[in-house]
Amino acid sequence: MIFNIPGHIAMIQNGLFCDRLRNFCLGMIVKTQTRRLNRGIYQVGKDYAVQRKRGVKAEPDIRIVMDRIWEEREVTNTVLSYISKENAWAEGGYQPEEYEKVFRELNPKWDGFSRWAFEFHAIKLGEVE
Repeated sequence: MIFNIPGHIAMIQNGLFCDRLRNFCLGMIVKTQTRRLNRGIYQVGKDYAVQRKRGVKAEPDIRIVMDRIWEEREVTNTVLSYISKENAWAEGGYQPEEYEKVFRELNPKWDGFSRWAFEFHAIKLGEVE
């Protein structure tokens, strides 16, 4: 999975050394969620490589395991509400409004009504789940 926002891979790596249930470690943010416009090939329980951008080799020491995948869909005719504070924090330490702004900048063609959310945890390569 591609994480092209500077610092997000470091946040994922922090999860290797932290209690992932608490989602923090020594004041460091642990990124445990991401949102995309489509579901792609991702499946719960499978592990995936972590890349800084398309066409770049995967990070050599970590992979992420999908814990949960869900579609966020607005059921009314209004634009999707801000995500919760907890989910925005899990996205990389954002406030909800700040996260939505970044998401819209990264996804200018987003229709505002539907997107996929992925919850994951990081594992060291060679670690058995």
